[in-house]
Amino acid sequence: MMRPEIEIVVCQDQTHLCETLTKEFVELVRDCEGQGLVALGGGNTPKKYHGLFVEELSRAGVNLENLEFVPSDERVVPFEHKDSNAKMIFDSLTGPLGLQSDQLMTFPESEFGLSKFEARIEDRIESGRFRLAILGIGPDGHTASLFPGRNKTWGEGLVSPAGIGPEGHQRMTLTPKAFSSVDEVWMVISGSGKAEIASKLIQGEYNPETCPAQSVRSKSGKLKCFLDSEAAARLQ
Repeated sequence: MMRPEIEIVVCQDQTHLCETLTKEFVELVRDCEGQGLVALGGGNTPKKYHGLFVEELSRAGVNLENLEFVPSDERVVPFEHKDSNAKMIFDSLTGPLGLQSDQLMTFPESEFGLSKFEARIEDRIESGRFRLAILGIGPDGHTASLFPGRNKTWGEGLVSPAGIGPEGHQRMTLTPKAFSSVDEVWMVISGSGKAEIASKLIQGEYNPETCPAQSVRSKSGKLKCFLDSEAAARLQ
């Protein structure tokens, strides 16, 4: 597999990054007439742009009844747990938008339910409804719960157990195969602490085993990276 074709959008600061991301997201939702599936990463930065998504989608007047969201990955914890990505997405996005509970797809609470969950993802792919994935990247090069040195555990499926994360929880994740079936994949990179890994992702040696984020691309082979100026500081 070769490096994805990368488009770079550099923003002045994190505020401008979130505003730019929101504008493009709302345009995409309008273009697909509020229909389809969107995968969202976890972490703290998404909470900031989810709030803007809510504001602008509420103004846009688009019917969102057929728009679904799914975490890109999940910790194996109950929905109400503070570390649940699904709960974060509900609290910051789908809840404030007033979406129905079934518009937020959630990972199962054990590996025994993965096959049924995978079938739901496959249905969205086969029907052409998997519109977008918005991901982040860790300083170690992981994205979703695709961690360095674990690529042999992802298998050939759309979802996979992902081992234990740094906080001690078992993880599950969408795989590179799933992301390569999505219309568009965006990666959001913010802050000086991400400058080194942003450089490695975009212009470093291609090695998805040590930088799994390099394995992620859309079905057209593209990856769109949104960076603030601090994260872009080492790009040439």
